[in-house]
Amino acid sequence: MVRCDCNATIFFEPSKVDYTAKDETGKLLSKQAAEHIAKFRIRCTSCSKNFCTSCRRSPYHVGMTCQDAQNNQDARKCRFCNKEIKVGSGNPNPAFKEVCLDKECQSLIPKSCAKIHKCGHYCRGFANEQVCLPCLEPKCIEIMSKAIVDKSKAPIEGQTSSDLCSICYSVDLG
Repeated sequence: MVRCDCNATIFFEPSKVDYTAKDETGKLLSKQAAEHIAKFRIRCTSCSKNFCTSCRRSPYHVGMTCQDAQNNQDARKCRFCNKEIKVGSGNPNPAFKEVCLDKECQSLIPKSCAKIHKCGHYCRGFANEQVCLPCLEPKCIEIMSKAIVDKSKAPIEGQTSSDLCSICYSVDLG
């Protein structure tokens, strides 16, 4: 029996291991990851939350063990492509310190806002805009929404850095 965050109790039995399973990018799962997903992945029957019964991470970390997911979360990531970076761009501007050496990511530096919000997150807008976007990180949106008296100045409800761009629907806002 497993209890979801919504308080539903779910009867859980590990599934059969599928060694032909792939991650979101189409890459074949490692033997260890395929066995992990069969043993620990569950979807709540009440709220449809997809999570790991071992580490409780949601959504479930496809293609990674719990330790891999934690290491991935703790790793330095490029602000544009979100890939792990070992060596930053070398750019002196703190807003571009966490940019990988990929040609495409490097080409985004002069097009991107170089400001950092008071909360410490990068502005996700374009270079030289008159007014910056609000911070799009979920925790910051929650804090801002509670603090704003004039609701017309509140961030767009439900929009976060992980949402897809509503123009191209191919890249996230973060």
